[in-house]
This record gives sequence, C-alpha cells and structure tokens, in this order.
Amino acid sequence: MIISNEDLKKKLIITRIIWVAMILSVIIYAALCHLIVEKELTEYIIPLDSTDQFGLLKNILLAVSAVELAGGYFLRRFMVRLGSKATDQEKNAGGKYNLAVLISLSICESVAMFGLVLFLLSTDFETLYIFIAMSLAGMWFYRPKLEELEQLAAGMRNDRF
Repeated sequence: MIISNEDLKKKLIITRIIWVAMILSVIIYAALCHLIVEKELTEYIIPLDSTDQFGLLKNILLAVSAVELAGGYFLRRFMVRLGSKATDQEKNAGGKYNLAVLISLSICESVAMFGLVLFLLSTDFETLYIFIAMSLAGMWFYRPKLEELEQLAAGMRNDRF
C-alpha cells in the first residue's frame, strides 16, 4: 500500500505541534527564571558552597549536554533505520519516525533542564542562556522533517533505507 505525500503530512502534524510545545516550554524556563529574580524569590534558592563546585558542576553538565546532543543524532538515525527494517508496512513509517523525533527532542529538553537546575543553584543567567541556546539549537536541528519521513516511507516501500 503506497501512502501519499498528504497522508505523510497528516502524520507529521502532531509531532510538529509537540515540537512547538517543547520549544515554548524551554522559553518558559527562561521566563520563570527572570520571574524568580524579578520577584526577589532568590532567598529560597540554596546556593552551592563555592564557585569551584558550581564551575565543576557546570563543566560536567556542559560535557553531558554535548554528548547527549551528539548522541541524539546517532540514536535517531539508528531508530529510523531499525524502524525501516522492522516491518514492511509503509503505514507504520509515521509512528516510527515520530517516536525517533520525540526521543531526540526529549534529549534536547533535558539540556534546558540542566540550565534551569544550574540557574536555581546560582542565579547565573549566562549559564542558563548557554544551556537554553544549546537546547533550542538541538531542537531546531532535530525538528520533524517531511523529507526524512518520505525517505523512511520510501525505504519501507523499496526495502532499502
């Protein structure tokens, strides 16, 4: 059964809505941090004992974020390729692709959460913005793409992805 381009677009709509929602949630993290500082709620934040501890934690989380973002690419490729070989039913292409995209976007979301945690430990906006920028860049790179879904469907159709 051959699925048309319009059917593939319909399968991608929900994934794109979730993608936009995840981008908005990252922006809400930044707004929340500004609200915390603006409303002077920083007295409830328990800072780390020293800047050395914060610097070490920041560097560790930066390294983990870089590994996550780079590993997310390979995980997504692996899942899409595995999905194309797992079944010969072209109609399942949308579900398998959506799962791969959502997992890679969740990895990007975790990078923003690292920034939020570091902000709550230090009220350092620079660190927050670094992690949010990494997260948003990853979300843009891993955005749902119709071309990839078409390639997956064609690979299932031709049994060569």
